[in-house]
Amino acid sequence: TGAGKSYLTGVLCEEMLEKEMPLLIIDPHGEYSSLGLPNPDNDEEQRSYDVTEYSPNTDVNQDALPLSFSSVNMSKKELMDVIPDSLTNSQMGVLYNSLKRLKEKEGDYNLNDLMDAVSQEESSAKWNLLNSLEQIDESGILSPDPLDLKNLLEPGEASIVNLRAVEPETAEMTMFMLAKRLFDLRKKNQIPPFIMVIEEAHNFAPEKGFGKALSNDILRKIASEGRKFGLGLGVISQRPARIDKNVLSQCNTQFILRVTNPNDLKAISKSFEGITSEVESMIKSLPPGVSFVLGNEYPVMTDVRTRKSKHGGTTQTSDTYVPKENIKVFETKRSKESLETETGDKYDTAYYPLYMVEDEETKKLIDGVNGEVKAEVQKLSGDEKKVHSHVS
Repeated sequence: TGAGKSYLTGVLCEEMLEKEMPLLIIDPHGEYSSLGLPNPDNDEEQRSYDVTEYSPNTDVNQDALPLSFSSVNMSKKELMDVIPDSLTNSQMGVLYNSLKRLKEKEGDYNLNDLMDAVSQEESSAKWNLLNSLEQIDESGILSPDPLDLKNLLEPGEASIVNLRAVEPETAEMTMFMLAKRLFDLRKKNQIPPFIMVIEEAHNFAPEKGFGKALSNDILRKIASEGRKFGLGLGVISQRPARIDKNVLSQCNTQFILRVTNPNDLKAISKSFEGITSEVESMIKSLPPGVSFVLGNEYPVMTDVRTRKSKHGGTTQTSDTYVPKENIKVFETKRSKESLETETGDKYDTAYYPLYMVEDEETKKLIDGVNGEVKAEVQKLSGDEKKVHSHVS
């Protein structure tokens, strides 16, 4: 909202990294990889931090490493957690029988094996179940070559999960799988204690009445039990009223920037005792760069220091906008004039953003709004290029 929450979060992340804490940052907008770059506007204390970026969508987020999870030997409960739709009793029966047959065979099984097993069931309930499993498969979030989560966290390093241009269902599943599996690993002491920082937390742990997220229950559990196992949780949102109140009430320390919405002020007051009407009035008028810190017996007002690393969450305005150059405009199949003549209606000209991504084998045209691949062509090989040059 322009009050500086991403900037403040960046400062807090810097402080934690300097204390050698491992950080996991859930980054819906691709803002936090700039922790790896020094702040050019801070001559006195500029520095960079150790950052590794991961993403389920590396077509758009090309600097990120691929993030996927193992589908090997997933249990019925794990599958039911990630299947996007609620299963009927008949579909659960099909899933149970398919898993039972796979477990009776020697060796491991993966998602493709499960889909084959489901397709062999006689019940007509298998079709909707197959559709749900195919949705999971197409998301790419489950893979035979997954990231080893035991190597994800290191002291003094930030692992950033970049969810920019990731479909909401896939982002939700990513949050759930990370939270659940890392919490399980932490309880077994197989990874170091760490802090999980979640930007736009209202999307992953929404309050009742604002939807239901796959990660709601596990984040509620981490908020209430995580600290005893060495898993800290930081939730960031410009709309605290939309965060699950069970999660918000477990936040022992709160950094509050300017808030004017009455519902958000009410949510803050409910989650932390001792906020008087006087404090509420002060919160409404806080200037940028000033925060209330709640966590002791009384609120403390503090200035937010200048970041040492580059800030990646700057709000774009007409003053900061840099026009793109060398943009190609695709000609439409039909002209606007011919369409207007045919229909008798008038149409406005609109431009839709697409951009080209290429690797060694393919060229892809990516939707600049939602990250979908709109077109894909195979590149010509060396011999094919020679033939093509002679033909043309």
